[in-house]
Amino acid sequence: MDETYQGTVSNIKPLPKPLTTKKLVIAIPSQEAITNGIRDLNKKAGIPITAASLIYLAKTDARNNQFLVDSIRQKNIYSGVETVETQLNPSLQPSADSDVLFSFASLDHRGTQWYLVSQRNGKQVLTHDVSLPTLLQRTESQLDFIKAFALQ
Repeated sequence: MDETYQGTVSNIKPLPKPLTTKKLVIAIPSQEAITNGIRDLNKKAGIPITAASLIYLAKTDARNNQFLVDSIRQKNIYSGVETVETQLNPSLQPSADSDVLFSFASLDHRGTQWYLVSQRNGKQVLTHDVSLPTLLQRTESQLDFIKAFALQ
């Protein structure tokens, strides 16, 4: 992970104790799923992509996913954080003792969106304030949303 991401994660102040006894299960697309997804989206849109660009985009996406996982772990919102490697658009379900975080990649070029899901509150879009000037502030904004979700 690059220095900016490592520095940001290390500057996230952990909560003294988790806000919930539940764990968070995070579905992370496999490197193969990410690569195939990018290739398929570009092919469908008629946009050629070089092998070097495909590798770069897939590695960047994987790095961003790991940054999200590391940030959540660092903040200590849940009693545990488990990652599960998946294909694109997984169908994991929450339980009484776990919430789920997953990304959904639209196949018509609308983009990728992260969702939080709990048994009690259903599915909610994971948001953050993109107007904030620093990566740390934007990340803390996203973590604030996850904290509020965990407390519901």
